[in-house]
Amino acid sequence: MELSVILAHDGSPSLRIDAPAAGATYAARLAQASAAVSDLAGRPGVDRRRLLVMGHGDGAAVAAGLAARPSGAPVIHGVALVEPVLAPAATVLSGVPDVVTLATGLPPGSQNLISCSDADIEVHCDDVQSAVDVMAGTHPNFVRLSGMSFALEDDSSKSRDSYTARLPFSATLAASIGTWLTMQ
Repeated sequence: MELSVILAHDGSPSLRIDAPAAGATYAARLAQASAAVSDLAGRPGVDRRRLLVMGHGDGAAVAAGLAARPSGAPVIHGVALVEPVLAPAATVLSGVPDVVTLATGLPPGSQNLISCSDADIEVHCDDVQSAVDVMAGTHPNFVRLSGMSFALEDDSSKSRDSYTARLPFSATLAASIGTWLTMQ
């Protein structure tokens, strides 16, 4: 099940941020995402008290950065970092801060979700644990998926560029997102 469907069934307005085009800058992506979340918050029927952002892979840094309310963006009430690319050198964004550093700026008392998979060849669970460890004053829901990579086919014999098979997000992650949503 797609994450947007899970969030929509809950009635939670959300912005999902994925990998940008090569050559994009963090500042430009953050400004773009800030404008998008402001637009989302201004739509009729949207409960601004339930605004959530979800950053997947390279988008995790932008999602975490939105929680700091750049350029007067609305308050973000929860952040999901799904298989976050942690090291700035490993991301396609230029000028991106370290996600672990950004995680220290998540709003106090916020309910956040962060996930990793032991099958992911780029994002290691031990590294993701370092981001969880700095989320002081927040309530991180750390989801360690076992034996699956839920976004792309994971075959270490292939290069990242040769991945073609899209797999559905795991049921374990979907259930964890459901729990995270009830905490909002």
